[in-house]
Amino acid sequence: MATFIQLDRTIHEVARRNPDLAKRFYENAYGREHDDITAVLQHGLDEGFVVHSASARDLADHLISIWEGLRFVRTRLGVDEMQFEDPEARSTHCVKTLFRR
Repeated sequence: MATFIQLDRTIHEVARRNPDLAKRFYENAYGREHDDITAVLQHGLDEGFVVHSASARDLADHLISIWEGLRFVRTRLGVDEMQFEDPEARSTHCVKTLFRR
């Protein structure tokens, strides 16, 4: 995880000076993740597994935001060592929070 955080910090620093690189990085990392989660949620909406008034794209945005949250920001900034002790439990909790009926 520490290597990922260091890479993330470096990419964000370089991106400020290279907007084209930032756009490509976003599209290939965050954008792809967002598209993939949107597709899964759209399938859930289409099949009735997910019942929500928001669009799949908005739901994906909300879910990713919940997953990352301020803990991830603190880790990026070096304020905290690790953001989650149990990532799987955290992910499950976030999904249940967003989709609780």
